[in-house]
Amino acid sequence: AFHHIKFKSMKFTSSILLVLSALHSVKAAVETSNFNDNNGVNPCSTSVSIDCVLKSGESCVSDTASDGKIVPWAWYPKSECGETQKADITYKMCNNNDSGTIALNGGETYAKFTGNAISDSKFAGDFEPGCKEVTITEDLAKCRANPVGIQMSGAIKERTGKNGCYSYAFNKSRSKAIPTTEVIEARLYEHKCENCGDTSVAIGCSFMSNGKKRSCISNDREFTFLNMPKSACDGVSVEATITMRQCNNGKGTIKPNENLSSQKFKGNSIANASSSEDLGPGECVETVTTQFMDTCKSNFPMSINLKPQGTCKCYLFKTAKIDSYDGPIDNNPEIENSGGRQDAGTPLVLWITEIADPN
Repeated sequence: AFHHIKFKSMKFTSSILLVLSALHSVKAAVETSNFNDNNGVNPCSTSVSIDCVLKSGESCVSDTASDGKIVPWAWYPKSECGETQKADITYKMCNNNDSGTIALNGGETYAKFTGNAISDSKFAGDFEPGCKEVTITEDLAKCRANPVGIQMSGAIKERTGKNGCYSYAFNKSRSKAIPTTEVIEARLYEHKCENCGDTSVAIGCSFMSNGKKRSCISNDREFTFLNMPKSACDGVSVEATITMRQCNNGKGTIKPNENLSSQKFKGNSIANASSSEDLGPGECVETVTTQFMDTCKSNFPMSINLKPQGTCKCYLFKTAKIDSYDGPIDNNPEIENSGGRQDAGTPLVLWITEIADPN
């Protein structure tokens, strides 16, 4: 069946390209120095440290953000997750006292990799002033945590009374996968309301990416169409085309309730939308506008509500989502052919008849 469609359109040309690869941050070794005062009677100064360096020379020590969250030392494409790479992990203990031998407590002194203790005689027995260091080579799995820890505990042998020495350090050594999203070809998503005058409504949201038209919504109510590094979102917008269509699939004329029918983006009515126009039998009306999605924001809701005179309504709601993450990026997203923002409030009016394909 052919529909006579009144078609409102605004042209736009844009594309967005994200270039992501294995990305590494730089972090020094984790070191903890501790001074046990022991009530001023038997002070003891010690320190421990952990360092992790890939055979390729990059650090594999995680950082910690101001909010306490772990900052991964690397981000890898999901296709590489599960692979391993060799790394040298160096554990160091120091007795920083001018004199005095620390008798290490074997049950509380250890160096660990992924929860397993490293067996080495250097970290056992008596510990005179100075430092001891052990380096092991291990396989680090990509896109996961490889926790490392070190602890020394004991007492200075030559002293009596309250006497204790203690230092501890830990690192998650976490790397993560670069987030990816499902790529969906652009299309209209339709909702039929046969019990409401045999009407239907549809929403489409699309943007150009790498020369192809992609959808920013899906069959689900919410859909994440883009993952964006927080460090790269400032000043970058996705230029999207939003399509709103309402149809009368019945035999009589539909007169929408002008006050209750609507087409909205981010809660705001789309200017000059065609939601209140009468629909004859087999007729659809469609509005297409350009909207800009700030990539530093997350939710972009859109809805269409066709309410004929009476009590029923034909309603569809979708949310396009942009998820952000804390990872670094070596190339900012590139917006091509973005000649400035166009006025989406004054769409061009075109008339198209005999449209066989509803998409």
